[in-house]
Amino acid sequence: MLRELDGTFLTQGFLKGSKHAPKTFKGQPHHVKEFLEQYEELIEWNNITDDRSKCKNLQRYCSREVHELLETLIKDDTTWVELTKKF
Repeated sequence: MLRELDGTFLTQGFLKGSKHAPKTFKGQPHHVKEFLEQYEELIEWNNITDDRSKCKNLQRYCSREVHELLETLIKDDTTWVELTKKF
């Protein structure tokens, strides 16, 4: 089953809180690399290719504090590469 998120579709198995979804990222520096690798697997599996969807959907897997930080970093023209370089 598919579910639409920010104009893209994710399989049910990758919805936040599901077994295959990345664990909620709470901002621990030593978990950034692992979290981003899991998220990149998610977007690749779901064929998400546009930068806006990659960046905006990332916030769904983060704590409120990290989500708020990402709000300040992500603009409409932010690319995925630009965003991940900040980490």
